[in-house]
Parts: sequence; C-alpha cells; structure tokens
Amino acid sequence: MIIDNEVKGKIIICNDVKGIVNRHNNIYINIIIWVSSIQLIALIIYYIVLYKKILEPFNKMKNFAIRVSNGNLDIPLEMDRKNNFGAFTEAFDIMRYEIKKARIAEKKTIEDKKELVAKLSHDIKTPIASIKSSSELGLAISNDEKTKECFKSINQKSDQINILVTNLFNATLEELEELNINPIELKSNIIKELIDNADYLNRNNEYSVPECKIFGDRLRLQQVFDNIFANSYKYANTKIETKIFIENEYLVVSIRDFGNTINDEEVPLLTEKFKRGTNTGSIEGAGLGLYISKELLRKMNGNLEIKKENPGFNTTIYLRII
Repeated sequence: MIIDNEVKGKIIICNDVKGIVNRHNNIYINIIIWVSSIQLIALIIYYIVLYKKILEPFNKMKNFAIRVSNGNLDIPLEMDRKNNFGAFTEAFDIMRYEIKKARIAEKKTIEDKKELVAKLSHDIKTPIASIKSSSELGLAISNDEKTKECFKSINQKSDQINILVTNLFNATLEELEELNINPIELKSNIIKELIDNADYLNRNNEYSVPECKIFGDRLRLQQVFDNIFANSYKYANTKIETKIFIENEYLVVSIRDFGNTINDEEVPLLTEKFKRGTNTGSIEGAGLGLYISKELLRKMNGNLEIKKENPGFNTTIYLRII
C-alpha cells in the first residue's frame, strides 16, 4: 500500500487458480466416471435383456433345428410365451412332433411290408412244393399225352414260381431279424391244430398234448411247424413221429422222421443261414427254414434243437410254459 508516495504496507491476495482448475478437473472426471459407469451398467443390462429375450431363444431354435436335421426328434423345444419367439417355438415343436409321428408311421409301414414279403415269400414255397409233387405224380400215372403235357407245364411253372419266390426271399433276408413277434398266453391244445395244419400229407402219428399254457405267437408257431414238416416231406419223405411232453419250464415238441442220416459235423450248422446237409443231393432249397424257425422261437423265449437219429433226423421245439 502506498500513501503519499510512500510504501506503508502490503496486501496479499490469495489467488489459487491452479487449485481451482484441479478441483474442477476432478469434478469433471468424477462426472465422466459416473456417467460412463451408468452407461456401462445400462449396456450390460441391455445385453442381458437382449440375450434372454432374443439371442438365447434364437440359439435354442438353432440347436433344435440341428437336432431335427440329424434325426433326433425325441427332445422337445421348451416354449416360453414371455419372449418374442414364444409363438415360433410352439410352431417348431409342433413341427417336430408331426415329423416324429410321420416317421413312426413310415417305419411301421415299412416293417409291415417287410414282414408281409418275408412271410409270403417263404410260406408260398410249401404249397408250391405240394403242387409240384402232385404234378409229378400226375405225370407219372397219366397215359394221355395231352394230359402229360399239362402236368409238365404245371411242373415248369412251379419251378419258375419257386425261383422267383426264392429270389424275393433272399432279397429280404437281411431284414428278417426285424420281423414283429407278438407272443401271448396260449393254451397248449393249439399245438395239435398247428401241427395238423402243417402235416397236410397226414404222415404224422397219433400223439397227445399235455394241458398247460405257453408263451407264443400263433402265426409264428405255425411258420415253425410248416418249416419243419416241409423239410421232412422234401428231404426224408417218410413217416413222421411226434412226441409232446413237459420238461422243467418248457413244453417240448419232438418231431422225428426216418430219412437218410446226415453227417455228425453238419448237424450244428443246419440252423445257420444257407446251410444244408450233403444228403440233400439235387433237391432244391435255400437252407433257411431251420434258421428262421430258431430265430422265431428265440424271440418267444423258446428254443429249437436238432440232432441226428439212426435213421432219420429229430427236431425238438421248446416252448416256454407260463
């Protein structure tokens, strides 16, 4: 301070501009941090909501579509009506269900066709063999040339049908294991009816059937007996001896013929595909009857055993008693 040109004192004014600037800078930084934090939190919340509402349902639908394209139709698509894809997920799952239902129906249709082809192609061979044997007999006893020509024609046509049926049967052979078996409780007296149906040449002896209840499929049991009697007619051409008795948990049906004896080493092979004994000679056959019969019985909790007799051949069927 100057008075009359003379310094009388000093006034000190505090002017902390740098501190003020630093304080303001700190305030601005804090504001920026808070605003950025709020924005980051908002973005995180937005992403979570976006993921839950859109991305997650979309990924589920994507994975669902991949599963369906790979043939997995058993796992349903979870539906959440709260998200925007609720209606779409419901439509996708309905599509899955309809595809699965169509697949099941298609599979059943294919299995039914396979079963029908396999059954008919093998079962037709028995009446064809009967027609052929009858025509051969007629040819042998006929004296009229025109009649002989007719029997020759029947014989030739029987051979043609037999070849076609054999080819058809072989084409479905690999699918035979898929045949449906529907075993139920049956009365044992049904065995006599099935055997009588199979023994159309009446070569069987008198026999009795013990009373009990067995576990089996009537249709498949008829196939088994048809195969056994057809083999006996074809390869043995002798009388047939049947015995039926109960042994432990099984009703046992023993069927024996008295034809040419086969070799011991061939016996275990005759229940395999395309296996035939050397005693069959030039007689036609696919070597499948015993194989099919054993497979059918196995699926009915039964069994089939074969053994050499002197003379002849014995086939033993085991049917589960319930």
